[in-house]
Amino acid sequence: MSRSRAARVRVWILTSGLAVLGAFTLLLVNQVGWQQRDYLVSFAVMVVVFAVLEPVYAAVDFGRSSEVITLREVPLVLGLMAGHPVQTVLASVIGPAIYWLISKERERPERVAFNVAQYLLTGSLAALVITSITGDAGIATPRAWIAASLGAVVSSILSMFLVLLAIWTSEGRPDSRLSIATLAVALWAALMNSSLGVLTAIVLSEHPAALVLFLAPMAGCALAYRALARDRLNQADLSFLYEAAQAVSVPGSELVGGLEVVLRRLASMKGAEVAEIWMAEQESQEWRRLAGIGGTALANLHGLERDELAGVSRLQVKPGRRGDVLPVPLQQLVASHGLVEGEFQTLRHNELVMGFLLVGHRQPTRRLSTHSSPLEAVLAGQLGTRLASTMLGQAVDELARQRNELAIRASQDSLTGLANRMLFLSTLEELIRRARPVTLAFIDLDDFKSVNDTYGHPMGDRVLQHVAQCFRQSFRSGDVVARLGGDEFAILAIDTTTETARLAAVRAIDAVAQPIVADGHRVLTGVSVGIAGRIDGESAGRLLARADAALYAAKRQGKGCVVVSENTDPDVPLR
Repeated sequence: MSRSRAARVRVWILTSGLAVLGAFTLLLVNQVGWQQRDYLVSFAVMVVVFAVLEPVYAAVDFGRSSEVITLREVPLVLGLMAGHPVQTVLASVIGPAIYWLISKERERPERVAFNVAQYLLTGSLAALVITSITGDAGIATPRAWIAASLGAVVSSILSMFLVLLAIWTSEGRPDSRLSIATLAVALWAALMNSSLGVLTAIVLSEHPAALVLFLAPMAGCALAYRALARDRLNQADLSFLYEAAQAVSVPGSELVGGLEVVLRRLASMKGAEVAEIWMAEQESQEWRRLAGIGGTALANLHGLERDELAGVSRLQVKPGRRGDVLPVPLQQLVASHGLVEGEFQTLRHNELVMGFLLVGHRQPTRRLSTHSSPLEAVLAGQLGTRLASTMLGQAVDELARQRNELAIRASQDSLTGLANRMLFLSTLEELIRRARPVTLAFIDLDDFKSVNDTYGHPMGDRVLQHVAQCFRQSFRSGDVVARLGGDEFAILAIDTTTETARLAAVRAIDAVAQPIVADGHRVLTGVSVGIAGRIDGESAGRLLARADAALYAAKRQGKGCVVVSENTDPDVPLR
């Protein structure tokens, strides 16, 4: 059983327990002796009043705590004092249920069931308190007023704790939003509403026509609650946009985490189970899933052209109309999630489509909230700009990579990874310009042509790589080891003596002499080395000529050896 399904099962069990307890309490209300009087308000009127007042609420925040204020206690107290208590409790359940059935914003079945059970229990308990205390006292007596206030307080406080209990049951951990401030607001709202209910009941019993005087303050109170709720939503929107801007302004390596924070908050506001951001790849018709929450789906999307979204800000997914409004690739994406309703928001920067935002759910009984639609347009602008920045950053990184690759290719031998002739010569010129001590070694493979002729060029390449590795390991990391071309190598030993360079070359010759075994062949090779240490005032050409002459001398001496040039004659011929 999945985690979400287990949570729903726990909520249903809690709801069933509350419903049973509420029904039992209502039976007690029916058995308690209460004054038989003419019913001043009918059952049908109470149902309508409860249905009308169900969406009227306001939320008051205290840091991370919040309390929802409603007018529910007004008709509850009125009905319990001027009508039939059992009928009033039933109306307090049936009225909201009718509103949920006809409302566009449908709730999950388990949430509707919990609210019904909660209203049944809190209404029955309030009725039990009011009818038990009031007894035979009339409406306009202090005892009735105290009973009404106490019943409203009990109903409000119990409702608060039941909601917290439901959250605990669903999430598997206690809720931390309860505070002294929220309790104080709940008490204040309950006392205010009970006072309005008592006043309405008294006026109804004495001068019914005077109820007209209540229309203005009741309407003003409802409008004030609605305005407070709208203001709270606006504040929540501004807070969300600020948090979104902060979340997406992080460095590129942290962008996915920031986007997931934004998507999680947006999904909560929309009542969605799935939220994703897709980014268009550069110069292609492929799309990449940049960030997402709520299930797994395609990692890449193919065949969706940017032009298909260029003139569209939002695309909606409705049950039975999926194919009428969506391009085929988006239909496949919706199907991969199993969504029954969703919205696509195009993300742009300077009219160029950067990507799209998808939110949706799989529950047939739910609908996405429409309140945040204007908010999504602003969010889409933020995300489009951020994706454009990301795309630009990727382009810059790609150009830098290509530039570095070209620079490496221009200065590095592709086969051995050593410096090439151009880098070798430019480094030599720079060392001479700075008058740095340098020793030059020329290296040539012995009888390399026979290796290529006998074993082929692939084996010849392996021999060249073997020689390069031997000299790289034998000389210091700061020395420049280069392949000049073919089987010719050269080394610039910097800030060292000719003797030290000779010893390193001898080590390299011994390492090269080790046989290479590959593809069933055992190949032996060797190298000859000519070394020349630069003399003060000597040019690069004269140094190169002396090292070259030393290499020829090594070849004449039988190969596989090192010869150090002692000749300082500037007229030594170049090869």
